[in-house]
Amino acid sequence: MRLSICMAVAKPARIAPGKMRSLMERGQGRCSAVAIIKNIARKIGKFIYFVFLLMCVGHSLPYAELYINEDFATKWALFFYGSEDAESLYEAFFDIDLSVMVSIAIPVYILTMKLIKKLRRK
Repeated sequence: MRLSICMAVAKPARIAPGKMRSLMERGQGRCSAVAIIKNIARKIGKFIYFVFLLMCVGHSLPYAELYINEDFATKWALFFYGSEDAESLYEAFFDIDLSVMVSIAIPVYILTMKLIKKLRRK
């Protein structure tokens, strides 16, 4: 994992002494504004890719009522919302569906980022 810590952005007290020395040896002690903007742009790009991936996973899944057991959703609604009316039941379906989507999207995101990293090194 490559670190790009800028002296203008990060507080020197937060950087360990060993890391500071290694950063200074590699010439990364100070960064220009262009480097900071590139770093922020990469992070925003990764966030947009994750949101896009999450949307694709959510679109590919069927309705939550088809693959989530209604008894489980009722128990979830009772535990978290205190009642089992229609509104809390739909909120329980949404919570479970969102957790399933995120649990699928995170490993796919990590694997694709590792693959992109490996391809860029070659």
